[in-house]
Amino acid sequence: MTAEEFDNHHQHDLGDDFWGSHELYPVEDWQYEVSNDETRLGYWDWVLIKIETT
Repeated sequence: MTAEEFDNHHQHDLGDDFWGSHELYPVEDWQYEVSNDETRLGYWDWVLIKIETT
């Protein structure tokens, strides 16, 4: 899934809520990885990588 396909697919989930969260990859999981220096990606880039590698 490309970034553009991801955006198009999940736009209905977010609407205009940039601060939303993906139901399978909660912000808290991303925050945990950030705090443990396991990722430096932004949240939605991290979600996309998780989707692509799952």
